[in-house]
Amino acid sequence: MNLSPLRDVLERIAEDAQERLIYVAERVLRVEVEGFRPTPADLEYPGKLEAYWEAKRRGQEGGSQEGKEGGEEEGTAGKEGEGAAEAEEGMQALSSGGMGKVLPVYATWFPTLQMTLSLLSKIYRAVELHVFQEMAQQALAACTYSFLAAAKVLREQKGDMDADLFLVKHLLILREQLVPFDIEFAAIEKRLDFNSTRGALTRFFVDRHNLFRMGTDNALLSLALGSVPTVNEEEVDTRKELEASLKSACNAFILHATSHLAEPIATLLQKARAFLPTSSSNPSPPSSSLPYIDPTTLQTLSAQAFLQPARLEATLLEAHEGLLTALPALSHLLSLYLDHNNTKAILFRPVRQRILTLLQQLRDLLGLLFHTSTDVVKIEGGKEGGAEGRVEAEKKERGLPEAIEGLLTGMTQSINKVFEGELEHWMDGSGSRSASAANSPTRIRPSDVEESGI
Repeated sequence: MNLSPLRDVLERIAEDAQERLIYVAERVLRVEVEGFRPTPADLEYPGKLEAYWEAKRRGQEGGSQEGKEGGEEEGTAGKEGEGAAEAEEGMQALSSGGMGKVLPVYATWFPTLQMTLSLLSKIYRAVELHVFQEMAQQALAACTYSFLAAAKVLREQKGDMDADLFLVKHLLILREQLVPFDIEFAAIEKRLDFNSTRGALTRFFVDRHNLFRMGTDNALLSLALGSVPTVNEEEVDTRKELEASLKSACNAFILHATSHLAEPIATLLQKARAFLPTSSSNPSPPSSSLPYIDPTTLQTLSAQAFLQPARLEATLLEAHEGLLTALPALSHLLSLYLDHNNTKAILFRPVRQRILTLLQQLRDLLGLLFHTSTDVVKIEGGKEGGAEGRVEAEKKERGLPEAIEGLLTGMTQSINKVFEGELEHWMDGSGSRSASAANSPTRIRPSDVEESGI
């Protein structure tokens, strides 16, 4: 029995179905991702995250209570297992208005992320590989752009750190969820360059009087030869662009968190730097983090009101109190957006290092301002009326006032203590989310963070 006609018919049906699927997928991508316009509810961050973690916490508490009651009533391990399973199913039962509405983890995602991943997972294996790779590249670029646009709105509404963490969270999820597809995201884009055409047309109008001349300088011949556009090839890697956006978001968060936590110190140093030379031929001491400062500049700086001891003490006290208040809030914000402990620690450590660097720069500056030496000369005469005598020179040095030195030392110790406490809390798994974080896709690598100088 010859099945060739049937095979040909089935192949045409499959090709037609693929064409229809590609058309629908492109339309969904164009409308639901590229053309997506977020509503206020879509940008309700960190409210969505708070609702999700609260639902999870209540679900865990309810599950533990059910398991305990089931064990007491039945006395069997089977009932306890059923109670735990029911608790796991009902763990996400908190809506923005109260209990009773299921809130799955993807409900905390920006809608374009869920749509992109859902679309790619449905057409994977259903279309040819080169077609899927092309659509995946387009979807990845469109999804990344939607995150950047949403972060811009969040920056205006909620602030820099919420916008930065929003980007970090969603770019991390997108990066990790694309790994199972195992495809190439690099492509060669060919574009026509019409600069040569434009130049040829310009020369044609200039040399139009040579339109009928016989020779190589004929205007029509020059136009025909020079107006052919050139083809430029450019390699576009959407995965690398995603990595660059993620790295930029991580570094932006580190900068904004440092500025938020140590704003009084950063402002003080900024005022002081206005008096410092931009460059100097004299090298600075190896132990100093500041450039060489000449005595005249030091004298001018010492006379500034913001560097007087009383003002300095008030500024340092304000910075210390603000730091102790803002650090727990920053830790809570990190825990809302990022549920993997290593990710939080990798972002947290550079913030601490930058704050300690600011404190060291301030200590070096104040050390130069307050470090003065005085030569005290003692003259002891010999016998009464004698010309001979003994001259002694005694050198006295004045350093940082004790109050300022104590504040700087106390701030350094407090920063190390609080930061280490948060890091230990995350790394030893004592947080309530450590169990789920072990399987979390939102992991960050140290290479995603670039520790730049201050």
